[in-house]
Amino acid sequence: MGMVLWWTLLWILRYCHTLSAEVLVQYKFFIPGEDQGISLQAPAEPKGKEFIWERTSHDGQYTNARIITMQSDGKYSWNLNGKPITKQGKYDLSLEPELENAGVFTFIQTKPEKVNLVQFEVSAVVVKPLRSLRTHEGSDVTMSCEVSHLPDSATLAWERNREPTANTTLLYNNTAHIIIHSVEQHSEGTYDCTLRRNGTLIFSVPNELKVTKETFATHHTLYRGSLNSSEAVLICHSLISYTKATWSWVPASETQAILVASAGKHKNASISMEMDKERFSCDVYDGSKFPLKISPVKFGDSGRGAGGSS
Repeated sequence: MGMVLWWTLLWILRYCHTLSAEVLVQYKFFIPGEDQGISLQAPAEPKGKEFIWERTSHDGQYTNARIITMQSDGKYSWNLNGKPITKQGKYDLSLEPELENAGVFTFIQTKPEKVNLVQFEVSAVVVKPLRSLRTHEGSDVTMSCEVSHLPDSATLAWERNREPTANTTLLYNNTAHIIIHSVEQHSEGTYDCTLRRNGTLIFSVPNELKVTKETFATHHTLYRGSLNSSEAVLICHSLISYTKATWSWVPASETQAILVASAGKHKNASISMEMDKERFSCDVYDGSKFPLKISPVKFGDSGRGAGGSS
C-alpha cells in the first residue's frame, strides 16, 4: 500500500511539474494581404493520443478558443470558423495573412493529460503607406508602422541605413510614426520600419521615399509648433529657369497678400520691411529654386504662402 501511494505522489508531482513548465514562445510577423501564409509547426512526433490548437486573438475576438481537435490516428474535427486556417500534414496549421489571424496560438496535448507543447505569437504589421511614397519637394511626409502586439523587451522604430532617423518619431499604442518636415532631395531613400528585441533585429519593412523636384501648382499643408526650436522651410522649385522669384503671404486673419521676399536670378533675396528679418530668410535665388525659411515659427505666422517666378 505504501509503495502504491509513493508512486501515486510521484506521478502527481511529475504531472504538476509538466503542467507548470513554461512553453517557449516563438514569434512570427506578417503583413496583411501578402501572398505568403504563416506556417505553425507542431513538435515532431508528439507521444499523446489527442491534441488541440487554440488561440487568443489580438483584437479580443477570441480567448483560448479551440480551433481544431486532432487524434493520433489521423482523425480531426474543426471547432472554429473565421478567416481561412488550413491543416498541413498531421498536426501543423497554415494561416492566411489576415489581420483577424493575429494572436497567440498554442498546440496542446489533451490526452492522456493536458500539456502545452508549443506556442506562437503571430503579429500583424501594418505599414502606411506600404512599400513606396512619392511626394513633392517642400511637403511634410508622415509614415506609420503598427504591430498588433508588441512583445516585451521589443522596440518598434523607423530607421534609415540601420540608424535611428533624425526626424520626429513618435511611438503610441504599438504604432511608430515618423514625420519628415519639408522634404528635399536629400530626404529621398529607404526608410525601414524595424522591430528589435533585446537589440536583435526581428523584422524590417522597407519603405521607399521619392521626391519630385518641381513644386509648380502644388499645395501643401504644414503644421509647426510655436516653439523657439520650431522652424518651417517653404520651397518654390521650377524646372524652368526664371529671372525673378517672389514669396507672398496671406495671414490667416486677412485676405490681402503681403510680399515677403523677392530676388533676381543669382542675387541675394530682399526681405520685405513688413516682415521680421530676424526670423525670415532666403538663400540666393539660382533661377529655379527659391526656399523661404521661418525660424522660429510663431503663432501669428499661420496663413497661406505662395511662391512664384517670372
